[in-house]
Amino acid sequence: MSGLRPALAASIGALLLLLVGLLLMLAPLTSADQSQPQALPLSMSTASAADGGSSVALSLTTSGTGTVTSTVFLPHVCRAYDPSVCYDQQPGNLSAIGNPPEGIHHGPEMTFDLQKFDVYTKQMHSRVVTVAIEIGFDLREDLTGEEWEAQELADFVFDIWAIYWREFQGFPGDSYTVVFGHDLPYGDTGAHPIGFQTAHFRTPWIAHEIYHAWNGCDFRQAGERSWYMEGVTTYYGDLRQTTENPFAKIAQDFYHSYLDYCNSGQDRALADISMSDPDYNHTFVAQKGAVVAYLLDRELAKTGHHIGEISRLLYQRFGIGTQGRPTNEEILAIFNEVSGEDFTGFFEKYIYGSEKLPLTEEDDFEWVCHD
Repeated sequence: MSGLRPALAASIGALLLLLVGLLLMLAPLTSADQSQPQALPLSMSTASAADGGSSVALSLTTSGTGTVTSTVFLPHVCRAYDPSVCYDQQPGNLSAIGNPPEGIHHGPEMTFDLQKFDVYTKQMHSRVVTVAIEIGFDLREDLTGEEWEAQELADFVFDIWAIYWREFQGFPGDSYTVVFGHDLPYGDTGAHPIGFQTAHFRTPWIAHEIYHAWNGCDFRQAGERSWYMEGVTTYYGDLRQTTENPFAKIAQDFYHSYLDYCNSGQDRALADISMSDPDYNHTFVAQKGAVVAYLLDRELAKTGHHIGEISRLLYQRFGIGTQGRPTNEEILAIFNEVSGEDFTGFFEKYIYGSEKLPLTEEDDFEWVCHD
């Protein structure tokens, strides 16, 4: 090689490194450790390469005694997310209250074995969003049976995260990671400030859990009350972002479930229900709460606003890493502030009280635009 010019030699060296990386990724898979640690310390780190690319250091603990680690240079991995695709307004002002310039870092650095996971990342609004999909993971959507490509699933996660970023106008962490696999060392986990992992591919549930990164993890209701945490999250994830059924069809299904509770004498005021109750019914709170969220959104639309603005103020005043606990009264005050109207009557009837919701089985459940 001594006869080659330095630039050419460097290019050949980089190409050889890339070929070695590809060969490693094509190597036979090794069996995964079956131990079951209880914690969920998911995170990632990136480092700039000389040519402007990134190396990705991702990890997953596979036993109580160590980690499986692989760091591979992937010059194509981190790309700016197209604002026209993620419905963003302006990604620029990172000093705004909702998006601190330096995101809060959670937990130790971990790494994925890139021989066992396909890893996709996007840099969005100075935050790194990562989707790791176990090689061989069943990419048929649970509800429809539709076959997806791994890249399509990763893009779905990126799109949902970006839509929510626009609603909240910020994210407190420095990264967010979603892991899909059938042989996960921690099993299925619910929402976590820095992500979640699951053996299921169900698009409404994925969208639901991502929304919890803000509503439920970064801020959540006081006193273990959950109508806003679960109801609004279900409205966003299961109704507004679903790919498997039209919005109106799912809303009607939820409303019919609510009617069944009413007809069997099991209806309760949402404000009275605590997750610490021995008879706590998550499905009832999520489904009735989602229908109430729809009604609130519809009322807000009459004033030129939407429920995303309520969540944004809750995030800015009670979240951004503080894990604040807004009360029902504080949530009501924000509805009044945003709308310029008094929502006390609505809260007294349908949240503090259990009057029958003002809908009929023929209601068309019109989409509420959040432009």
